[in-house]
Amino acid sequence: MRVKAGWIVKVADIGILAKVVSAGDGKAELEFDFPEGREVCECPYSIIAGILSRGEAA
Repeated sequence: MRVKAGWIVKVADIGILAKVVSAGDGKAELEFDFPEGREVCECPYSIIAGILSRGEAA
């Protein structure tokens, strides 16, 4: 599932939402806000289960 920077997505098998920092070449850099702190990681588009927002989170 292709995404764009700024979108809020749900990742398969993870119970927390992620913000897309950047996207391209079949991968997206996602920022997760875990209770332990923020984590940014590169993930393939294939693990994105759905798009919840196509804009900035409030």
